Formats: sequence, structure tokens, C-alpha cells
Amino acid sequence: MKYLIFRNDRIGDFFITAPLIKAIKREDANSKIFIVCSKKNIELIKQIDYIDGYFLFKRKNLLERLKFFLLLRKEKFDRIIVSDKKNRSIIFSIFLNSKEKIFNVSKNFQFKIIKIFYNNVFLDNDTVKDSMYEILELNAKCFGLNINKDDKITNNNLTKKNNFINFLDKSKKKILLHLDEKWNTDEYQIEYKQAKKLTNITINKEGILNFANNIYDISNYEMIITTGVIETSIFKQLKEVSELVNDNLYRIKIKSGYIYLIDKLDLFRMIELISISRLFISCHGAFTHIAFNYGLYIYDIIEEEKLDHYSRITKHMSHYKSIFRKEFSSISEEIILNHELHK
Repeated sequence: MKYLIFRNDRIGDFFITAPLIKAIKREDANSKIFIVCSKKNIELIKQIDYIDGYFLFKRKNLLERLKFFLLLRKEKFDRIIVSDKKNRSIIFSIFLNSKEKIFNVSKNFQFKIIKIFYNNVFLDNDTVKDSMYEILELNAKCFGLNINKDDKITNNNLTKKNNFINFLDKSKKKILLHLDEKWNTDEYQIEYKQAKKLTNITINKEGILNFANNIYDISNYEMIITTGVIETSIFKQLKEVSELVNDNLYRIKIKSGYIYLIDKLDLFRMIELISISRLFISCHGAFTHIAFNYGLYIYDIIEEEKLDHYSRITKHMSHYKSIFRKEFSSISEEIILNHELHK
């Protein structure tokens, strides 16, 4: 059976669909799975050993899109799944020859129209009661498959050996605090203009140092701090009071031990760092899904007004707690008060 799955979007979105892909490969051993991917997730998809091929969609002119469609049409897939809900993916799928098709759509009018012609159509937006994971399970049932809790991406191809890991104390559990640009609305606007609508998180160096000491006292966790594409101002402040250990690894002495700072991490080295950690704190993003895949306890910083939206995304996650955006002192206090979660 030959499958084509449209996931022409971001890394976090791909991880949402990953359990379905893993279930297909587990229950249909002879299946061949191909992904329509984007520039944002192609490097990840290349490394997943049970994906048999991929098609990189580039945002080009109409002629290039037609060539891309003809390329897909030559392959003759048995089953097609539109997981990214994009208009172009829906249109491509309608005109591709396939025995069975699943359409996941985000708009009500799309659902009503496509439902006239196809049985397996699912409305996936914040107006429906089903979570994204529950819709994924419905997708699987269309093909007579079942998703189980072990259907996750954790193969060794996703990790690359980090030299800095040898400098960490292996006897201590790790708490990973990912201080990317989402923590600062001014810096986040560089990439995402809508960030000005987010509640600003007031964060300072002293607050982080105090939190690191407190979390160590109650849990014996050693803190590692990473940054995103943009090196945030708070991360720079922490580096100023740190000492260089090796390459991009820094450390700050605190009363209970050290805080480690690591910058300039690519996707796969960040995944490896997540894989050796026990607890993960970040503003919601792709790494939230990766942390869940590796069984970490998660504190997910989200906008309060979007609670219903994020609840649909994370409903299936165990060891998970959402915390609303606010001053870091309040965030850290809430984590400490909930320390039973990560003992």
C-alpha cells in the first residue's frame, strides 16, 4: 500500500501527525509512506527511518505548481491524507488518482463541499469538540488502523552527538529552560508581527538565578538554558555573568551547583538535549511536541485567551501543565508549587 501524506508546514505540526505515520508503518509492514513537506520540516523528515520518500513543495509560480502536481500524479498512490489543511493540498488531492482519501480541513464551507463527494472528511478547528489527537485517531480508523501510546518519533537518527554533553554532570537530572524569542514580545515581532498581541513576560537575570536555586533545592534538578533562532537579551545577560566551558557551552555558579547555557544549537542537537532531560519549560512550539515524544514533564507557557486552542493540541499529553504568560516570577512560583509533578 502506497501512502501520500501532505504535511507542508512546520516541525511541530509534523509531530502532531507522526503517531498516525508510525501506526501505518507498524500495522501495515509493507506500506510505503511519502510526505509532501516544506523547507521548514524537510531536514527532520529526511532523518526518519520509516518514511520512504518525500516531495518538497516550494512556493513558486503557477507553472511550477503544475509541474509539482504532475510529479505527484505519476506516482499513483493508494491512499492520500491531507493533514496540513492547506488549500493547495486539498486541491492537489482532489485531482490525484487514489483509491482512498482523507481530508482534514479547517473551514466549515470546505467541510460541507468536500463531504458531498468524499466520506472521510474531518473538520479540524477550535469550534469542534474533538482534540487534534482524537481527529488523528479517526483518520487512522478510516484505514482500519489504531494508534497507540508508543507511536512516537524517537529513533536515533534524530540525535547527533553533542560534545558539550560530556561536560554535564550525568548524575543529576536535567531541567531544560528554552528561552527563545517568544519570551520577549519585542524580539518575537522580528519574526512574527502578531507577537505584539501577546502578553509580555517580564523576565530578568536575578529571577532566573533565584529560580534555578529553588528548583534545585526541591528536586535536585540541574538547569540548562537554551535559546532560539534569535539570541534573546536575557540570554545575553546570562552569558555576561557566565564562564565559557567549551565551544557554545557556558556555566554560571550558583549556591547549589551550576546553571548551563548553550547557544547556537541546530534542530538535531536540540532534540538530543531534550532526549537527556527530565523536565522541559518553554513557550509553546515545536519543541513542546518533541519533549512529549521523549516522555518529559512539560510546563508550557501559553496565552490565556488561547487556552481552548492549545488544549485541543495538547489534550493527549501526559505529564503536561500549561501556564499563562505573565511575569516570570509568577511563572517560576507556579512551577515550584507544582513540584510534585516532576519528582
